[in-house]
Amino acid sequence: SIYSVTIERWDAEQNKWVTAEDGYQFEATQQVKVSLAYKVLDGWRPVTTDDLFFYEIPMSIGLVEADKGYVKDGAVLQAGEYSISTGGRIEINFLQDYLAGNRGEVVEGTVSFEGNLNITQIEDETAKINFGTIQKEINVKPETITESTGLSVEKNGLETEIAYRDGKTY
Repeated sequence: SIYSVTIERWDAEQNKWVTAEDGYQFEATQQVKVSLAYKVLDGWRPVTTDDLFFYEIPMSIGLVEADKGYVKDGAVLQAGEYSISTGGRIEINFLQDYLAGNRGEVVEGTVSFEGNLNITQIEDETAKINFGTIQKEINVKPETITESTGLSVEKNGLETEIAYRDGKTY
């Protein structure tokens, strides 16, 4: 299960990702970095590399492209590999060496990824993003939200002039 979520923003002056300070207002589609700290629930422990841990990213955060990388146990030991689809599914595959050395201990770690906010609704300039049992609230600039009806109208046509036998052009 996810037990901690950090949402960071890019600070161009410092040239690095920083945790958004209190009062910071995100734009509705701003690029963010999200870190999810997870702990595998008691009663389920990966035994083989076929045992996957998976999680669906909230619709409020969209990935521009698929991603993959390494999962760490805490901040040091490489525990496995993760992949994230553009549809928002994270899959973690634990390494056999890690599983062999982890004898019944709690399996936990962190997965980080970059994406774009996809905020379509706010209440009092606050958006709520649900990560399972954790709800993060962020401030969003209202003027950056565009309403989408899901409909689009397009008209295509061709303008031509036709000369007829009567000498008139229509």
